[in-house]
This record gives sequence, C-alpha cells and structure tokens, in this order.
Amino acid sequence: MIDILERDRMPALYEISDYVNNSLWDEFYSYLIKEYGVKTILEYSKCSWAPGWNIKLKRLGKTLCTLYPHEGFFKVLVVIGENEKEEFIKLLTELTKDLQDLYHKTDKGMGQCWLMIDLEDEGDRLEDIKKIVAIRRNAKRKHG
Repeated sequence: MIDILERDRMPALYEISDYVNNSLWDEFYSYLIKEYGVKTILEYSKCSWAPGWNIKLKRLGKTLCTLYPHEGFFKVLVVIGENEKEEFIKLLTELTKDLQDLYHKTDKGMGQCWLMIDLEDEGDRLEDIKKIVAIRRNAKRKHG
C-alpha cells in the first residue's frame, strides 16, 4: 500500500487506484481521459488543506480538475472562475442540494470559487461533477 503523504516516492496511477479502492475513481478518471483527452500530471502538495499526492487533469494547458485520493474515496477540486461563473450559476439549480449548499458555503475570492467535492459512492454527485467539469472545459475553450 502506498503512503500518499510520502513525498520522495511518486506513486504509479495503478497504486493510487488501489489506494482509493473505489470503482468511481477508475470510472471518473477513464471518463475524463475518453471525453476530454486530458493530460495527467501527478504533483505533491504541501498545502495543509490537502497534503500529499494529487492528480491534475489538464487539457490544452488548463487544469479542468484536480483529484485528491483518500482511502475509500477521493475529492475533486474544480475551480469556478470568472469565465465559468455565469454558466455555472445557470446550472446550479439543476445540481443536487448538497452541491448547491457546498457552493453557497464555499468562500469566494479574486473572482473564483474553489469547490472541493467528496466522491465516495454512486449517485447524482458524479453526474453533477461531470457537468461542472464540462462548463470549465467549454469556458476554457472559448476564453483560453
């Protein structure tokens, strides 16, 4: 088993998948690869908010989202910036109540909202995250 906090050893993607041990990890990661042709970049974060190895998924040099692995689940960070805000607000009422609440509770600054979303089990949350990532991707294509 890998130690996600061990900075001196970058884990392989299969090791991260084994560590998370949740089929949603593989499903979401595969979706991003197939749908957007994202580039995978493993980075180590020293941030106290989310320390350890994470995976940035980039398209055309822009980060669509970042995945933070945990045992049994993972977090998805999607930044809603000025380019995405208008479209995201239109979508907001279609998202699950817990994601609406998360958005309203999340601090906003410098025109951005950093949504850190737990993904642990099947349900509407996965589909909501896909919709949010699509907004980010489309905004980056138009304005990037």
